[in-house]
Amino acid sequence: SSGINAEYGKEKWLNIQKRSYTNWINEVLRPTGVVVNDIVEDIGSGVVLCKLAMLLTMKKIRYQKNPKMVFQRQENIQKALNLLELSGCKLVNIGMVDVVS
Repeated sequence: SSGINAEYGKEKWLNIQKRSYTNWINEVLRPTGVVVNDIVEDIGSGVVLCKLAMLLTMKKIRYQKNPKMVFQRQENIQKALNLLELSGCKLVNIGMVDVVS
């Protein structure tokens, strides 16, 4: 019984985190008209992440606006993470692989 409760608690916590981050991203992206519905699916191409990074840093980067191949999505994610780091954002134990998987 305690295992089930612990699993339910973890799932509930993850859903709260997902909803909180989705709301925050949507608030930041509001000026662009971009809406994130499913944070896991919507940041996978790196396009939303690039837009988010550019809004947060007020810097521009070139990225694939319609990535078709996996390496293009990975490149977008890496460019967004690099922009955040170069702008002084500390990314602890977060890399492209973490975002992709």
